[in-house]
Amino acid sequence: MKQKNKRKPSLVPPSVEEILSQVTVPQELAHLPCFQETWAEWVAYKQEEAMCDTSGTMKPWRTIQAAQREMSHIRNKHNSGRDAVHVIAESMRNQWIGIRFDLISDRQNQTMPKSKDQVSALDLEWSKLNNPNQLN
Repeated sequence: MKQKNKRKPSLVPPSVEEILSQVTVPQELAHLPCFQETWAEWVAYKQEEAMCDTSGTMKPWRTIQAAQREMSHIRNKHNSGRDAVHVIAESMRNQWIGIRFDLISDRQNQTMPKSKDQVSALDLEWSKLNNPNQLN
């Protein structure tokens, strides 16, 4: 007697538009500068790159719930102090399969070094505040 191969029916992955319209973006992420744009770019990257991947290493989200779980993970990382927008952008730039909070450091607030003239002007203002009786 022949045994039938019992395969699970393959799910058609949701489209980028379906994910973007059905996945709820938490308030704390929705108000981050550039988050909505970066999330939309990540969803397109994840779904479209995976569909074109012939090696099978990239997998698209097969359900809206899978994308929602990723959003929850991003929210949790953000709530623990991580720079979610930067990590997502860097993950895409490096062409990684997933969002790699474990490999990417947060941005450092880069302050521009002051020129000699700017420091001198600040020092002059400081001395005026500390010595109000001194004439200019």
